[in-house]
Amino acid sequence: MRAPVSAVPHLRWIVYGTAALVPIALGLLIQPFLANRLGPSWWVVLIALAQLLTVAAMGLVRRLAPAPRPSDRATQLLEATARALPRLRERTRMLGLIARILVRCFEAAHATVYLVNAERSTYHLVASHGPARCSRIVQLETDSPLAQWLREHHTPLRPADCQSRPDGTGLGASLNPYRRLHFILENLNAQVIVPSFSGRRLLGFLVLGERLNRRPYTEAEVTALVRLSRECAAALETVQSAGRLETVTSKLQSAEERLVRQERMVAAGRLAMGLAHEIKNPLAAIKTFAEFLPERHDDPAFREEFARIVSKEVDRISRIVQSLSDFAKPVLLKIETTDVQKVLKDTATLLSNDCLKRNVTIEQQLEPTSILLPADPGQLKQVILNLCVNALDAMPQGGTLTVSCRLDRQDACIQITDTGTGIAPEHLPHLFDPFFSTKDAGMGLGLSVVKQIVEQHLGTIQVESHVGQGSTFDIRLPLAVKFTPGTWTDRRGPGDGAMPESQRLSAPLEVLVVDDEPKIRDLLKEGCEVLGCRVRAAASGEEALRLADVERPQLVLLDLKLEAMDGFTVLRELKQRDPGLPVIVITGSSDADVDQRVQDLGALTCLHKPLDLPALQSRVRELAEHLASPRR
Repeated sequence: MRAPVSAVPHLRWIVYGTAALVPIALGLLIQPFLANRLGPSWWVVLIALAQLLTVAAMGLVRRLAPAPRPSDRATQLLEATARALPRLRERTRMLGLIARILVRCFEAAHATVYLVNAERSTYHLVASHGPARCSRIVQLETDSPLAQWLREHHTPLRPADCQSRPDGTGLGASLNPYRRLHFILENLNAQVIVPSFSGRRLLGFLVLGERLNRRPYTEAEVTALVRLSRECAAALETVQSAGRLETVTSKLQSAEERLVRQERMVAAGRLAMGLAHEIKNPLAAIKTFAEFLPERHDDPAFREEFARIVSKEVDRISRIVQSLSDFAKPVLLKIETTDVQKVLKDTATLLSNDCLKRNVTIEQQLEPTSILLPADPGQLKQVILNLCVNALDAMPQGGTLTVSCRLDRQDACIQITDTGTGIAPEHLPHLFDPFFSTKDAGMGLGLSVVKQIVEQHLGTIQVESHVGQGSTFDIRLPLAVKFTPGTWTDRRGPGDGAMPESQRLSAPLEVLVVDDEPKIRDLLKEGCEVLGCRVRAAASGEEALRLADVERPQLVLLDLKLEAMDGFTVLRELKQRDPGLPVIVITGSSDADVDQRVQDLGALTCLHKPLDLPALQSRVRELAEHLASPRR
């Protein structure tokens, strides 16, 4: 019979105190008297007897004490493991860690993890650890007695739970299910089985074998195991969701690549059809005259007319080929600081006489101060001139041509508006396609060239039109871009003359761009894509961290000024997850403390706005070459 728990600590201290005081009392109080009466040998015997009594009393205390409580250290270790699971992103690593920690915590003969395989309707052994042999069962059916019991009870299973209840309603009441479940437990070498649920779905279960010290698993320990199992299920759902996201992302990327290839083939087909149509007319004229030549070669007037027609049509074909060549080849922009409003004024002055002849009023709606941006003034003037000439052609009966410019955040917005005939809705999607034209005259390359020049300046162009009311072309050019004079800025895709092969990366670099400003985000994305990088973009810090976990980028371009989670926090999180990840920080601040702070957080470098795109591309190229070079 055990003593009350509250009495045992006091008894223990009494015995321990007595064990310490007896030798002292013998030595100080009665040693002189007994030594004189009994002699030294009897004195030694008394000391030995006192020590034996002390040891016996301590053994009695241990006997009366209750059984040891569950290991607080093991429970704390399990709780720490449960907290750490959400940070693990690899399923194999996570489950292996769980098995090792369970064996270490409980000194179990083995710890084994089973997970569901939905395709095969089975639970498979995916991780196991321990000094003794583990389960002899590699897989179990999802409708096995064990799985049914766990789904029905939602609680851990121990061998004692297989016994029938006194009223005969337990598992033992049905002999066949009991035997099958008991057989499974024996072959699993299981002392406790803890299920992992996601909602009501049984994801899997943890199996712990017998403890090496033969102690049973206590209720407190099983409770800690249940919590670990819940955290494990949540972490597994996160990992599987990330895997599904990665699969979907991969499929979307493949679909996007197929779509790009398809669009290029369609564009090439349209280009070929347009070129064939343009050349077919002059060839038809030459062929017609050539067919009459044998019959009328003696007619001087016919020969003269034949020579004139052939020369005229050949010149026409030559102009078509030259225009196509000019359109297809990359353009080396001559970038300089340009007053866009001055370009608009100069173009309006150039067109004033033509507007007067066509009964067109030209209006200018400009800002009171200059709007400066990096651009090629000659190419920009060509864009405005082409759009204005098209607007005049759309107003044969006269009208109003409005040229306006304004600032919108970090963009210069240019609008060319006419009150002409407008463009049919079915023509709008093809308006910028090569050789597409709604006019009888012309080759249909004008608007294609306009779009190409605008995109070379890292801008965008859009059109809005209503039949009978007129059209508006809206151009947006970024102010916060810094070009080096003479910089190659053609942004067309690979194979379209986007960039000389010598300037493209030998191996693609995985880049993550993080910026909440769409214009700057697109600028950075496309500036890396022309180098041959594979780029993913994030509009927030939270999205960036999710993409970084899934995509595993080799470089991050990070803007510091983000909503919600700022750039410093994102940088700190990225470096904690992957200390070796290169991060280039971009900021509009001129504060030197910002540079030092991002360097302290582990950033590769800090670039300042207005952004020097060639300098950024140079840093990306250097990093790619460093990663591609063999390690020594």
